[in-house]
Amino acid sequence: MAYGTVIAEIERMAKSSGLQERDAVYNEEPIEGSADLNLLNSTANYEGTYDNLKKFLYEVDHSPMLIMLENITAAPQQKGNEINTSIRFQAVIREDGVPVTRGQQ
Repeated sequence: MAYGTVIAEIERMAKSSGLQERDAVYNEEPIEGSADLNLLNSTANYEGTYDNLKKFLYEVDHSPMLIMLENITAAPQQKGNEINTSIRFQAVIREDGVPVTRGQQ
């Protein structure tokens, strides 16, 4: 359930910003020292413009979910003003499958 909620939020933000997702990989791991929290890691590749990327970062910053950006790389493409970007996300998820939202940490 949490996977789907987090993935849907990331997809919503990408669509809203105009980025096109190419592929994504997800995995979950327990958070050391916590009995009921897990960390959902995601690495996704996108294509779009620099402005699309800026809009996406704005969307992530203002998302109600606690989605953290761990790493971003971007490379210009030969066609127009397009860039390819790879983004590694992390989201905190409760053991009961509910994503943690801002203010709940």
